Amino acid sequence: MMLTGLRPYQEEAVDMATERGSALIAYEMGLGKTICALAICEEIMGRDSETVAAIVVPANLKWQWAQEIAKHTDVDTTTKKIRLNGESHDITIPKEHHGLVIDGDREKRRKQLRYAMEQRPPYVILGYENVVNDWRLVSRLRPDVIVLDEATAIKTFKANRTKQIKRWTADVRVALTGSPIENGKPEEIFSIMEWVDAKVLGRYDLFDKAFITRNSYGAVVRYKNMPVLNRKLQGVMSRKRRTDPDVAPYLPEVTETTEWVAIDKPTRDAYKVIGQDLLEALAKAAEKTVNDFDLFNHYHGGGDSGGTKEAGDIMARMLATEMLLNHPDLVRQSAREYLESVRRRKEGEERATWPGSKYAAQIVRNGALDAVKSSPKMDHLITRIGEITEGNPASKIIVFSFHRRACAIIEQRLAEVGIGSVSYHGEMSASQKVGAVAKFRNEEQTRVIICSHAAAFGTDLNMADYLINFDLPWSAGTMDQINARHVRASSKFKSVYIINMLCENTIEARKPEVLAHKRRTASAVVDGKGADGRGRVENSVATLTEFLKRTL
Repeated sequence: MMLTGLRPYQEEAVDMATERGSALIAYEMGLGKTICALAICEEIMGRDSETVAAIVVPANLKWQWAQEIAKHTDVDTTTKKIRLNGESHDITIPKEHHGLVIDGDREKRRKQLRYAMEQRPPYVILGYENVVNDWRLVSRLRPDVIVLDEATAIKTFKANRTKQIKRWTADVRVALTGSPIENGKPEEIFSIMEWVDAKVLGRYDLFDKAFITRNSYGAVVRYKNMPVLNRKLQGVMSRKRRTDPDVAPYLPEVTETTEWVAIDKPTRDAYKVIGQDLLEALAKAAEKTVNDFDLFNHYHGGGDSGGTKEAGDIMARMLATEMLLNHPDLVRQSAREYLESVRRRKEGEERATWPGSKYAAQIVRNGALDAVKSSPKMDHLITRIGEITEGNPASKIIVFSFHRRACAIIEQRLAEVGIGSVSYHGEMSASQKVGAVAKFRNEEQTRVIICSHAAAFGTDLNMADYLINFDLPWSAGTMDQINARHVRASSKFKSVYIINMLCENTIEARKPEVLAHKRRTASAVVDGKGADGRGRVENSVATLTEFLKRTL
C-alpha cells in the first residue's frame, strides 16, 4: 500500500510510533495528525499485509476519516451520496474490502462488524459509541493497530466509555489529540496515557502526590513539578506547534481579535437580576464548603460538586445569563420547554431527562425579560457577517455557539438578509454532518456554516478564512480546538481570522482570564512552558463570586 502527502515535520511521530509500538501524537490542530496516523498504519501494513487498523473516532468524523483514507492511500474507492435537506452531495470513500465504516442501526452495525471479523479489511472506522454499545462484537475484532482520534474522549476516569476503551488494546496503539489537557488538568493526560503506555506515568496515587497539591477537602490548590511531568512524557509523546520553525511555513497567518459589544438597558437590567440570583446561589454553596464552581466539570459530568443541588442552582443561573446575552428568546424557549415538561410529567409520561429550565421559567414568570426585545450581540454578529461577505467575495465564515438554539436563530437571521448558510450540530447524523461540510465547501452561495460544539473536534473546515466565536467555551482545550477548524496546513488562504464576540461588563469578560490560566497549566505539561521557577502553576483568576461582586 502507498501513502501520499507526508510532510517532513510529521516523520518524527511516525518513527516514534512504529519503533516503540505506542505513542501520543499531540500536534496542535491543523498540523496533520490524521496523515501521521495513516502513515503509521501504512508502515505496519507494509511489514505485514494482513494488518488490520481500527480507527476509533467521534461519530461525526467517521466519514471524514474515510475520505482521508481514500485521498491519501491507494485503496480502491467508490462514491457515496450524502443527502442533506433534499440535496445530494458526493463524497469519495474506500470500497468496503479496503475501508469499512461501522455506521447505521444496530442490525446494520452487527453485519458490518461480522464482515470485518471475517474479511479483515485493512481499515475499520468506528465511533467511540460503537466500542461501548457493540462491545461483544468489537472485542472480537482483534486489530493489530488501534488509533484513537480526539483521544480526550478518554480523559475522564469514571466514564463508561473510558473504561471500555481501556479494555481494548493492540500491539500498536496511537492516541491523537491537539489538546491532551483540555481543561488545565494534568489528570486528563494521565488517563490518556493509561491506554497509550501505562508504565510511563505509573500509579495514579503516586502521580497525584507528585504533581498535585490539594486542600483538606481534596480540591486542587496548585499543580507542581510540571517540568518533571513534561520530561516523563517526552519519550512517548510527539508534540508540534504551529509556531515551530519547521511547521510555520505550511500554515496560514492567524489574526485573532475580540469585539466587545455594549448591551442595552433592558438587557443590562435583566442581567443584573440573574447576576444577583447567581451571587445568592454561590453564597449558599460556600456555606456547604462547595469550592468555587467548576463550570466545565458540570457541563461534562465531573467534579466534586457536580451532583449537588447547589451546583445545579449555580448552573441554571449561569446558563440563563449566557442565553440572555446571546438572545432573550433562548431563555423564553427554555421556560416554555420546562412548563411543557411539567405538563407531560403530570400526564404520566416517562423520560430519562426533561428539557427546559425551572429557573428560566421563574425569571420569565417574574417579568425580568418583559422589556428585553432583542439581542445587541446577535445584531452585531449579523452586521459583521454582512460586512465580511460583502467586502470579501471569496471569504467563507464559520460561526460557533455552544447553544444549539442560538445557531437556529443565526440561520434564520442570515436567511432574512439573503446570506446563504448551513448548520452543523449534534442532532444531525454523521452522514448529515458530512453533507453540511460538503455543501459549505462546494456551493459558492453558502457563505456561512453555523456550528454547535459538535463541530469543535476534528472537523476540517479549511475552506473558510473567518471564524467567529459567538460565545466562548469554558474549556481551553475546546476553545483551541474550535479556533483551529480553519487554521490548517491544507488551507488555500495565506491569512485567516478569528473574531471573539463578548458583551462588555458581563460575566463573559471573565472567560478569557479563566481560559488563559487553563492554557498555562496545559502548556506547562505538554510544552514545558508556563510554570513558575519552582515548577508550579498558581491560579490567580478571581473567583466567580469576587468577579460578580466587583462588576454587578
